[in-house]
Amino acid sequence: MNSSYEAIQKELAELTCRVLDHSLTHAEDARLTEILTEYPELIEDYTNQIQIDAVLTADLYTSVPEGVDLETLEPAAYPTVVAEEVKSEVGRSISLWQSVTVVTAVLLVGIALWLNAGWWDGEPVNQVAAISEPAPLALSHVGMLLDTEDAVWADEDLGEEIAYGTRFPAGKKLWLKSGIGRIRFESGAGIVLEGPAQIELCSPLNAKLNYGKIAAYVPDEAHGFTIDTPEIQIVDQGTRFGAVVDPLGKAEVHVFEGQVDVKPQSAAKTLNLKASQAVLFSRQNEQGSAIRLTPTKFADVPTPEQLTAAKSGNYPPWKRFPLNAKHCRMNMP
Repeated sequence: MNSSYEAIQKELAELTCRVLDHSLTHAEDARLTEILTEYPELIEDYTNQIQIDAVLTADLYTSVPEGVDLETLEPAAYPTVVAEEVKSEVGRSISLWQSVTVVTAVLLVGIALWLNAGWWDGEPVNQVAAISEPAPLALSHVGMLLDTEDAVWADEDLGEEIAYGTRFPAGKKLWLKSGIGRIRFESGAGIVLEGPAQIELCSPLNAKLNYGKIAAYVPDEAHGFTIDTPEIQIVDQGTRFGAVVDPLGKAEVHVFEGQVDVKPQSAAKTLNLKASQAVLFSRQNEQGSAIRLTPTKFADVPTPEQLTAAKSGNYPPWKRFPLNAKHCRMNMP
C-alpha cells in the first residue's frame, strides 16, 4: 500500500470524525463525497465506523434512567462533594469486603488445583461427568436469492454471479455493485435490493442496510420485520415500504401500504409512518422532514408467487436452457 493511499485513508478517518461530532463544513462534505466516489472500496470502512458510533450512542441513551434528559446534564450538576463524603464513610467496609473476596478466591483456586492434581492419600472417588443438554440447532440459513436483473456482486466466496436459489446463512454480508437482486427471508418477507448497495442478513426478521436502495413486501406472517441502517431503524407493521440510504447516513423511508415505525438509532422517540407518507432523515435532522412519496424510485418487490415457491423448498422450480437454431437442427430427426 503506497503512502498516498494511506494518506487518503487517514483523511477519510478525520472527515468521518467530523461527521460524527457534527462539525463537517460544506467544503469537507464535498471532499468526503469525492473520496468515497473515487475509492468505493473505502465505503465499507466509512459505514462501519458510522454504525459503531450509532450503536455506542444508542447504548448510552438506553442506560440513562427514564425521565432524565442526557442533553441537559452539565458536569457541575454531579454531586462530587457528596461522593467524596460517602467514600470516606464506607471506604473501610469496602476495603474489608475486597480483602475477604480476594482471600476466598485464592482458597477456592488452591482447593481446585489440589483436587485435580490428586494430592490426597485416600482412595480416589469415582466422578460422573456432567453432560450438558445440547444447544438448540440454529437455522442453517436465513434467506434465499430469488432472482436478479443485470446484477454484479462482489463476494469472496460466490464471485460476481450468484445462482438463483442460493441460501444465505445468518450474518452473511452481500455487496451488490450494480443491478437488482430479490431475496426471500425465512420469515416470509421479501426484499428487492438495488446496487450499489451493502446489506447484512442478520436473521429471518432482521437485516442491516449500510447503504443502497431497498424495497420490501412483508406479509402478516413476517410482522415485525426490521431494517437497521446507520441512522435509523425501520420496523414493519404489516406493509410495503422502500428505503434509500446513502454513504453519508441520510435515509429516506417511503410507505406504500400499511405502516412502519421509524426510530433514530440515537434517540428514544419513535415516528409512526402510514401509507402515502415519506420522510427524509439525517444526522442533523433525526426527527425527519416530509418529502414526496415516489414509488417509481424503487424496483418491483418479490411477488407472492415467488415467495410461495421459495417456501416450498423447491426453488428455482425449473431451469431454463437456451435454445438456438443450431441446437434445434442437431436434434431434428
